Amino acid sequence: EEFVGSESAERSYIVQARYLSDQELVVEAGQLLTYLFDNFKDSKYAPLALYDTALNAEKRGLAENLKQAMELLDRIAKDYPDSDLVYYARLKQGDLLRKLNLYGTAEIVYEQLEDAFRDRPDHYWAQISLADTLIAQASEDPSKFEAGISRLERLMDLPNVPIELRVEAGYKRGNAWENKGDRLKAKSAYWDLYDLFVGEENRVQLL
Repeated sequence: EEFVGSESAERSYIVQARYLSDQELVVEAGQLLTYLFDNFKDSKYAPLALYDTALNAEKRGLAENLKQAMELLDRIAKDYPDSDLVYYARLKQGDLLRKLNLYGTAEIVYEQLEDAFRDRPDHYWAQISLADTLIAQASEDPSKFEAGISRLERLMDLPNVPIELRVEAGYKRGNAWENKGDRLKAKSAYWDLYDLFVGEENRVQLL
């Protein structure tokens, strides 16, 4: 009220909305965030307000809420194309599409991210999400299982991938074979993971 238009005033909407969201008051949080991005479109916090509003919509859990979240995330890419949040907004869209069982569309989103943001240090998150999506479609198209496993193997083996992501990829590889019913390949995958990250003390200390 006393410093209207200041950066701190704009940021206060984010802080208050996140507090309300933590208290499960997502509607009230959404009202604050909506006020921010509707009335301060040029604020550096406007794309973040859109992103947080999408997360609150996702919390409500219904299909219509997930679709609303998708639209809000689209606005980030459309209205703030230079924002660092565009990558995360598209990544979240892929996650929402999977929640809506639209795996084919999610696959396209992750592939586009893989191509468009390959120079980002965190582009591997799109790659592991793509691997998950491919494996989830294996019952309809068996070739996608191998494609997903191949991506997990590549992520696991690349030394420049963050170690926690390499471990996650290795575990998901074993888990995928286990869910497929091939216990020998699952066992081999888990041993690979052990040898790489547990058997070598230095790597364990990095986790």
